[in-house]
Amino acid sequence: MATVSYHQAKAARFLKHAQDNIARRDHRRAAQAIARAASHAATALAVHRQTRHNSPRQLRWAIHGYVFDELGHGHLKTFREACDLPRRISSRPATDADRRRLLRLRRRANSFVKAVDAIVAGEPLPIHQTRRSIRKPDEPAAPHFATVRDITTLPNYLEIRNRFRLNDDFAAKTDPHGWYQSGRDPRPFPCHPRPRNASKNPDYIILSPLWRRALEKTFHVKLPDPLYLHA
Repeated sequence: MATVSYHQAKAARFLKHAQDNIARRDHRRAAQAIARAASHAATALAVHRQTRHNSPRQLRWAIHGYVFDELGHGHLKTFREACDLPRRISSRPATDADRRRLLRLRRRANSFVKAVDAIVAGEPLPIHQTRRSIRKPDEPAAPHFATVRDITTLPNYLEIRNRFRLNDDFAAKTDPHGWYQSGRDPRPFPCHPRPRNASKNPDYIILSPLWRRALEKTFHVKLPDPLYLHA
């Protein structure tokens, strides 16, 4: 398995290739270089936290694991757009619009790579709130979550569950193999045939990280980790 530093070096190298290809107006290769730089940066994050990174979907979930705590949400958008860039930039003669798009996305990919390097170094960069993540004065305050019923009685409970593809199992399970980081519930393994409840207090549960992230994204709040709820 390649190391974190290997993927960091690859990301920096492909950013340089992108810059050179844009200068030569080789837009197709520039788009591929930007996509590979973003992919290596995301892989560095995944290897840093020892999560799966064998597909774009797994890399997106690896980035999700850092969003709000150490990484701004805009970097996830940058990764998605960078991966889609080669498809959008065809091999037709270069246009000024293509060049502007490449320059803009290369700058954003460069910011993403720098943010990843800072996380790996243990000094995450400050997160700048985007307009979408800042609550407007006329919006209602986020609900207070103290019991499981506080979630199930939300007016948009079914909408949240369907949007994030969740089930009604709110309790976090022991997760020795890092399934939650991949956006999935822990699954049985020969060494752990039955995942157990993470909470040792029978009167409380620890809210599943999948549900906690869904509520954070829905209400633009940061919830305690772990979040204890009265069963």
